[in-house]
Amino acid sequence: MDKQLLKSVMLDNQKEVQRYEVFKRDFHFEDFGNYVLIGIRRAGKSFLIYQRIQQLLTEGVGWDSMLYINFEDERLDGLQVSELNLIIEAHLEMYGKRPILFLDEIQNIEGWEKFARRLADEKYKVYITGSNAKMLSREIATTLGGRYWNADVYPYSFFEYLKAKNITLATNWMYGKQSAEVSKLFNDYFSFGGFPELVDIIAKRAWLN
Repeated sequence: MDKQLLKSVMLDNQKEVQRYEVFKRDFHFEDFGNYVLIGIRRAGKSFLIYQRIQQLLTEGVGWDSMLYINFEDERLDGLQVSELNLIIEAHLEMYGKRPILFLDEIQNIEGWEKFARRLADEKYKVYITGSNAKMLSREIATTLGGRYWNADVYPYSFFEYLKAKNITLATNWMYGKQSAEVSKLFNDYFSFGGFPELVDIIAKRAWLN
């Protein structure tokens, strides 16, 4: 894997994170914890990573101190676990700093858990997302050895769905005109689910219309 390609992917991923207007979910990250975010596809794991990065940016932490990479990028097809350290080397060449690591959908790399364990042992701050059952296997839990906190990520609750649609419930809303609007939104939520990306797409289509 070429380091120049990795640098290009990381820079493109930075732009991707910053362009998203993320609905802030009520999810608290401990400052000194390493996390593995687990959930079904499109449940909002990447959005939570975006939320955390954007929060750190507002607190003055720059991209020179953060490394985000999405392993679903097709340019990374064929990347081997033995090459994962090249990501850190590429960041060091670009910025000369030890980064907080955000590794999105890392389950695409066979053997990733050994790399993740080494990062924790070397006192890196790490956030990992993953989508499939392998992330919950007993073998991986043993390999990570308590170095990470597992955090389950679910699609929006209906209350979060309303907030994401910028709906504020009035006092006694169920007795007024808002009742019909909420009823319609619940039907949409029931039919399509609370997947954050889908909610965002529907909202954009409604705005364009």
